[in-house]
Amino acid sequence: MIKKSFSFIMIFLVLFSYFVRPMPVEAAKNPETLQDLLDILNEKKREKAENDAKKDQAKKEIEAKKAAIAQAEADINQAEKDIEEANQKIEESDNKIKELNVATEKALKAMQQMKSKNAYLEYLSNSASITEFIMRIRAMEQITDAYQKNIDALDQLIKENEQLKIDLKKKQEELERKIPEYQNAIENLYGDIDNYDKFAPDLEEQVRQAENNFNLYKEASLKLYGKVVYTARLIDLMENNSMWLKPLNSGTVTSPMGYRTHPVSGVKYSFHSGIDIGRVSEGTPIYAAAGGRVSGILRYTSCGGNMVYVDVVVNGKQYTTYYYHLLSINVSVGQTINQNTIIGTVGGGPRAQAAARAAGKKTDGCSTGAHLHFGVMTGAYTGSTPASRVVVPPGFNNAKGYNWSNRYAYYGNR
Repeated sequence: MIKKSFSFIMIFLVLFSYFVRPMPVEAAKNPETLQDLLDILNEKKREKAENDAKKDQAKKEIEAKKAAIAQAEADINQAEKDIEEANQKIEESDNKIKELNVATEKALKAMQQMKSKNAYLEYLSNSASITEFIMRIRAMEQITDAYQKNIDALDQLIKENEQLKIDLKKKQEELERKIPEYQNAIENLYGDIDNYDKFAPDLEEQVRQAENNFNLYKEASLKLYGKVVYTARLIDLMENNSMWLKPLNSGTVTSPMGYRTHPVSGVKYSFHSGIDIGRVSEGTPIYAAAGGRVSGILRYTSCGGNMVYVDVVVNGKQYTTYYYHLLSINVSVGQTINQNTIIGTVGGGPRAQAAARAAGKKTDGCSTGAHLHFGVMTGAYTGSTPASRVVVPPGFNNAKGYNWSNRYAYYGNR
């Protein structure tokens, strides 16, 4: 019985781990003090510096690969010239061998004729002394040997040139193989740079946003304490809201918070960091779900369009609220707002896309129609929205089809 129960538990855990995907792992410290915001800002600066360094390194590697390609092409051209020269040398050597063969044949024939006519013996017998006789014999032998040595030397030269031709051809083929490898390496490095560039604006923006928010709380500390108190709690530098309100007067949840198949990219298990509120038209006013301080604004992003972030405190807890796919933005960073403040208007549809194109900016590639993406995460805004800090927006039933007809319609508390 125990074994059966254990097996059932193991099967359940395996199935649970498969179907219930874990939240993305991110360094997501929930900032509580001004010092925490400063630490996060410094960490983002470090990340950006690392990203920039990797991008610079990739550029250097690209230049090195380009130089290697240029050198390989130069070597190939030189190899072609060397092969041509080797062919010419081989041809010249062949001609010389032919000439020597002809001359040798003539010399041998002459010597044979001399021998047959006793001219050879006569040539030797006409020697004035035995020494001259020996010298004449050696002279004839040297002439024959010289011809043979020349032939052997040229034959060796031909072999060397033939081998040189083979070696140069191999080198040429090897270099020709390397060029595509270098080109592929360059393409991959350009891909790396694209990735670094893809994140670089985000990192730059995150640094800028984190710096803005740190400065906002620093100013709040100066106003409250007359000096910068790094140990000051962020919630003490904000006004408290007693309740949450809906950001729209009416609407319907068309896509809940959590994992889903992305409606645009088709990527499965894509984390949705808020709820989509649809069945509203573009231009519909968006209100602050809670009063607070506008901590970040992003305009014309490629995924999310116009975005507004607001730091709030509700029932003694600090949150960041965020509103994506806005047609227009009516607030500014650092502005203190209340729950009746109109943050902006609903976008995400053709009007927002047309406005982006008219401004010569990026269009919102993560929207399929008019709606508001409303999200809430714990803690102050730090330039990004780590999934581990995202929560279901308080006051909402996180289910597709949930709807309301007034801002005070409330479900649950958090």
